[in-house]
Amino acid sequence: MNEFDAIAELRRALGGGLDAARGIGDDAALLPPSAGGVLAVDTMVAGVHFRLDWSGWADVGYKLFASNASDMLAMGARPGDWLLSVALPVGARAAALPGLIEGLRAARDDWGGGALVGGDTTSLPPGAGEGVLSITMSGAVVHEPWLRSGFRPGDGLWVDGPLGLAACGLASLESGIEAQAARCVSQHRRPAPPAWRWRADHTADAGKPGAVVDPLAAVRGGIDVSDGLAQDLWHVARASGVRLVVDRPLPGEALLEAIDASRTAAWQWAGGDDYVRVIACAGDPGPGWTRIGRVEEGAPGVVLERGGAAEPVSPAGWRHG
Repeated sequence: MNEFDAIAELRRALGGGLDAARGIGDDAALLPPSAGGVLAVDTMVAGVHFRLDWSGWADVGYKLFASNASDMLAMGARPGDWLLSVALPVGARAAALPGLIEGLRAARDDWGGGALVGGDTTSLPPGAGEGVLSITMSGAVVHEPWLRSGFRPGDGLWVDGPLGLAACGLASLESGIEAQAARCVSQHRRPAPPAWRWRADHTADAGKPGAVVDPLAAVRGGIDVSDGLAQDLWHVARASGVRLVVDRPLPGEALLEAIDASRTAAWQWAGGDDYVRVIACAGDPGPGWTRIGRVEEGAPGVVLERGGAAEPVSPAGWRHG
């Protein structure tokens, strides 16, 4: 399969056809104003972010899209149109493309998002690896952007999914015991979307007649947990100049303890690959969110508070190099 055949197949499968106003076919994608507001890019490299003996190309496509959509949600934005870059070994494109399309389409259905509107395809020379893939995604902010600098004393800390499952899944694959942690392995391969969704009638103008009051309209701070809870909370603490106190059990803790209690803390605090959002909200953000702690005044830091004792948390986690 040559480059142009691959582009045509991606456009047919994921781009919604060729529309001169916005689609694939020009030197750059022309996005509608409604797609503006947020841009993010994520790259996945074989041997670093995935292994093809553990994950199929459909899993790789799914995870690549989910990681970008998760960044959009963590900014308080709806995932929008996107660009795809694919670099595969010479001769591998025809075998990889059907799985990639399947995974990208499934993730878009699950996480939400717009059309594929452009990108790039190229070949890797022999010995240069099994693949490098990247998505650049746009997003439209729904109310106000959720910033790492937006956490304020008095806010509660809330998460929208379990923590540590993906790290447990990776450890299970490395140990060859994936059958004992099937849900965790699944989370590592295909991060599950959150239970909450932006509703079509959510509006930033609560004063309009008939406007729906969205509890998420009060959120000003957020972060995507992909490099480990401890490290990402430290990013927030420094950016906002606050002390973050985790004083409640983390979602997923009971499941991980049942698998291996001795490793639960490492998986949840430093494992990464969760693609779960942490937000700061003065009230209850609504269904799909679990409170795990609070934001306080004080020197920037992260503290685990259990049974009346407070223990500082170091910023350990995944580093890309």
